Amino acid sequence: MNKEIRKKLTKNFSKEVVQPPPPGKFGQYVPHHIYTQRLVDVLPGGYDFTFDAERDKDGAIVGAKCRLYLKDADQTIEEVGDVSATALSSKKTESEILKLAVSDGLKRCCMRIGLGLELWTGDMSEEEFYSTDKVKEPVQKTTEEPKKKEVTQESGKSPSNNVKELGEIILDMCVGDKVLAKKVWDYSVGKVALKKDLPKNIKDYSDDNNKTFIEEAAKYLKMLADQDKEREGNSEIINDTIDVLDAEIKQVKSNAPDYTEKQLQKFEQAVQKAVNDGEDELAAKAKKFLNSGMANKLNILDWVKTDSDWSLKDGSL
Repeated sequence: MNKEIRKKLTKNFSKEVVQPPPPGKFGQYVPHHIYTQRLVDVLPGGYDFTFDAERDKDGAIVGAKCRLYLKDADQTIEEVGDVSATALSSKKTESEILKLAVSDGLKRCCMRIGLGLELWTGDMSEEEFYSTDKVKEPVQKTTEEPKKKEVTQESGKSPSNNVKELGEIILDMCVGDKVLAKKVWDYSVGKVALKKDLPKNIKDYSDDNNKTFIEEAAKYLKMLADQDKEREGNSEIINDTIDVLDAEIKQVKSNAPDYTEKQLQKFEQAVQKAVNDGEDELAAKAKKFLNSGMANKLNILDWVKTDSDWSLKDGSL
């Protein structure tokens, strides 16, 4: 799948089709038929969607195993469409239960390739929005940070599976490119680590933390795509020259003396001040520079306003 088609496919949904959460629920959503319309418009005849009903020990339908096959990329995405306990305990027919499971499975498959990623809300599925049993919870419960034990029980995922699932999502977002996925993963880990009140260990992430991680990965991928687009009009010679110059600059900086402990302290204080002031993007960019191995005695304080309040600035400029 070429970049132009993928860009059209994963473009954010327009505000007109995004629905607000019903009373007692949270997170905006887009009905599943809008996802189907996007697939039909962008990939006419270029995909297949199949599913199998999942049944419990008594033979009742409880979900659906769904498969989205992208012909051009020769890629198959598999997901399980879920059905809430409320829907299962209601008087819905088997066909209604199956429809809910399939619609949820379709959206989960699409999320794996970046379609609707901006609306991803963990395990929330479409049937939860359409459920007739909408019990309203106190506002503080929807914003309260869940305890680690409760997160594990509600998500049904072990800590190791949580890390594995995030890794698989990032790899899918990068269309199977492991080198790019590693780059995106490292960036997202560094960016999320700068945010307040988030666990330092990925295995302790809640569903909302996972969403934040994936959003940062999506932003970074978009930034890389924009950079590629900027270079599309250049000749091969110009782009090769840019690469050579970048490599030479990195080599010069890598040969410079290591920064001192005092310089590092000033740098980290400036980064923390930027985080406290809400300048997350600048702080993440500075951290990325430090982690790149290019920081040294000659350039580390290029990121600090040493002539004024010792706050952070963009040292790459």
